[in-house]
Amino acid sequence: MMQSRPAIVAVGRTKFGEHYEKEPERLIEEAWLKASQEANIERRDLEACYLSDYFLPITNKLGLEEGFLSELTELHVPMEVTRSFSSALSNACNAIQAGKYNVVLVGGIEKMTDRWDK
Repeated sequence: MMQSRPAIVAVGRTKFGEHYEKEPERLIEEAWLKASQEANIERRDLEACYLSDYFLPITNKLGLEEGFLSELTELHVPMEVTRSFSSALSNACNAIQAGKYNVVLVGGIEKMTDRWDK
């Protein structure tokens, strides 16, 4: 049995800043759109998403469970959220090597400050 070799084919990121006007899921979406355009990957090609975030349940008004976050980002794929990016990347690589997926999104988000008056 031949194992798939994971490869990073594109990178997308948002501009660093406080982004009070943007919800975390919009930041994820923005980075995904940049990476998918660079790699010429369409939404229908994406099979799963592995995200890391440490502060989101603290700084956001609610903790986002994987299924809810998948819905909010409009990716509608299986999603795993971990506390560290290295864990998200490792889990994604393991899934590809196991033959579970071919195309996955791996991302990290930290929104450590936000406006509480919304």
